[in-house]
Amino acid sequence: MKLQNFRSLDPDNEATGLTKGSQAERELWEQFMGQPEAVLREARSVAERAGGAGPKHGQDMREEQSDVSEGYGWNMQLAGKRVLVTGGSKGIGLACGEAFATVGCDVVLASRDAAALAAAADKVRAKRQVRVETLAADLSQDSERER
Repeated sequence: MKLQNFRSLDPDNEATGLTKGSQAERELWEQFMGQPEAVLREARSVAERAGGAGPKHGQDMREEQSDVSEGYGWNMQLAGKRVLVTGGSKGIGLACGEAFATVGCDVVLASRDAAALAAAADKVRAKRQVRVETLAADLSQDSERER
């Protein structure tokens, strides 16, 4: 639900997302919009303060690719898995795709805009050594979901 609140704040997002959000969510969006690495640094800081092992300060993400999630207390053993990220061509969807790639997942990015998807896939591939596929589809349409 929080991600849907953030979608409503994303000026590049064509969908409305959920329309009820807090002032804190608006402030977070303004502070971190377009900065997935800053979000990761903050998540590490929270994990460390909460007593989780968390990745060491300054540790290169490539060193953690086998299972970075374990240090955050949510070890879902994602490395080597394949994930589908809807709304994956920009904004929070693209950031999620990049995050899954960081932990070693192969990623399928889906959105309506094929050109934006191609650019997003290139961006993820340039940063991570994972398989990245795209699916241009309007998932609000039954026939597109079936396809």
